[in-house]
Amino acid sequence: MKRIFNLIVLAFIVSANCLAQNRSRWFGYGDERNIVKIELASLLTNTVSFQYERELASNSSITVSMGIMTKGKMPFASYLENKFAQAANLIVGKYSMMSGYRFYFSGEAFRGFYVSPFLKVAGSSIAIDYKFNVADEVKTIPLSGNIIGITGGILVGAQFSLGNRFNLDLEIFGPHYGFSTGQLIGPLALDVTEKGFLEKDLANLDLPIIKTRSIVTSNGASIKLSGPWLGVRSNVGIGYKF
Repeated sequence: MKRIFNLIVLAFIVSANCLAQNRSRWFGYGDERNIVKIELASLLTNTVSFQYERELASNSSITVSMGIMTKGKMPFASYLENKFAQAANLIVGKYSMMSGYRFYFSGEAFRGFYVSPFLKVAGSSIAIDYKFNVADEVKTIPLSGNIIGITGGILVGAQFSLGNRFNLDLEIFGPHYGFSTGQLIGPLALDVTEKGFLEKDLANLDLPIIKTRSIVTSNGASIKLSGPWLGVRSNVGIGYKF
């Protein structure tokens, strides 16, 4: 999955470079219809995110965004600990791809307030050394897997010029909603007693929004994840026009 994402990013960079080299032939100098941006607020969650925006008409554009978060401790895990006590033990990596259409109320693409319907695909790799009690003893089972979410939403924002070549893009508020699916698997040899305690523990697992269905055998456990997926997109981007 990560290899596919890297190939997409490489194709995106090559395409942007080709556009830059040929803009005089295609559009004429001074006719900047493209912006490549880095999204600064994403860095707060250890995510590197880029966006490409292309003018479609005088008052509209399309956007393609890509982001990747390298594996590490889950950002802001403390906010989940009231629902999931072991949230601090989560190791998470993430990628996302988003495409949207922007309509600018100013009548000029890349300038002023806009509204943007969008579609987003996000995938996460998850790993955790999950602890469960067997009588007076604490056992650990290593769980790992992936979850993917597909959502659609509407973003409201504004974009401003910073000189001739640079832009400031404020993605103010973008609620999105959809569905998610995934699975975690953990290999561990279990006796009858351990199996019973783990079954009971996983049956009582209560995660925010996501539904879980667990299967425990003498060789380990698997947890299927499903349910609605929602979020709010907000970001600040600095872009270069060409």
